[in-house]
Amino acid sequence: SPHGDQDITTWTLAANTDKLLVLDGQFKSYLGGAHGDYSSGSLYWDKQRKRKIQFEDIFISRESFQHALQSQFCAALDAQRLEKRSGDTVRKEYMECLPLMAGITTIPSSSQHGRSIDQIFFRLDPYMAGPFGEGEYLITLKVTPALLEAIKPIWRSEFTLGQ
Repeated sequence: SPHGDQDITTWTLAANTDKLLVLDGQFKSYLGGAHGDYSSGSLYWDKQRKRKIQFEDIFISRESFQHALQSQFCAALDAQRLEKRSGDTVRKEYMECLPLMAGITTIPSSSQHGRSIDQIFFRLDPYMAGPFGEGEYLITLKVTPALLEAIKPIWRSEFTLGQ
């Protein structure tokens, strides 16, 4: 191709609390063909221990996280699908809700770029929740009392209820 192969990586600050730094990553590559490849990820940095940690290090368990937010997530996903599709029919798997954590980029973030995490941002890359033409799905849910309970005590002070 006249443009050659291209890789673009973008990191954006999602949260910067006393103990935790969270970055939102977007990765785009084009190797020719009909369209590029898009993916996303996140990076969690424990500022006190000076090391990268995983999502699982913050929450008591995947199950407790899912229990706290799954139904709100499904409702938000259904609402976005309805908006994007306007009556178009799609394959059955693009009608079902996805279990949280199933390859979904999960980003604790601060709505006002404050020192406290008050929302969880989810990015579903193209093809995860719908056909490529629908693009990515972006869902933001507020931190709830149930979610606070799902956070390990050592990290709880970094979170606050969403307004």
